[in-house]
Amino acid sequence: ILTDERLERYLHPDRLETIRQSIRNPKGPQSVIQYQAPWTDFKAMREESVDLILSQAVLEHIDDLEKAYQAMQAWLKPGGVMSHCIDFKCHNTADQWNGHWTYSDFIWNWMRGKRPYLLNREPLSTHLQLHRRCGFTQVELEKTQLPSHLKREDLMPQFQNFEADDLVTSTVFIQSRKERRSEN
Repeated sequence: ILTDERLERYLHPDRLETIRQSIRNPKGPQSVIQYQAPWTDFKAMREESVDLILSQAVLEHIDDLEKAYQAMQAWLKPGGVMSHCIDFKCHNTADQWNGHWTYSDFIWNWMRGKRPYLLNREPLSTHLQLHRRCGFTQVELEKTQLPSHLKREDLMPQFQNFEADDLVTSTVFIQSRKERRSEN
């Protein structure tokens, strides 16, 4: 993967200085670093212009996950990588770490109130399905699991068909790659 040619290009002093300057001044005109929100606006970035997408405890808050994954697919260059840490815990909305899956949609919407976002309550399996559907190849998956004191019948009907890992996966670190186009 890291051939001598790539290492020479990646570690070139001019490139490293550009990265250093971008870290010091991310909003500067020459910065190669960008913060992007909202995540679902396809026009926010040029297509296939991004090498790396990072998110830390973001994807559990996005209501339209499919549109967000489609936007990331559009923005990422072929061969580009994305890295996400996703927190599936209740964020203090319930007594048990996964108790947010026991609330009806009515109660959940009442709890959310007029907030622009809270939690989307989507489990790991939803994210993995969206990765596949949007054409990403999973490179790394590290799950943190916690014991669940809930049984399937304690969950709201829309959550009772969870996959085995969904009810016990509290966080996940996932890295994926957008495959390069094959050259014919």
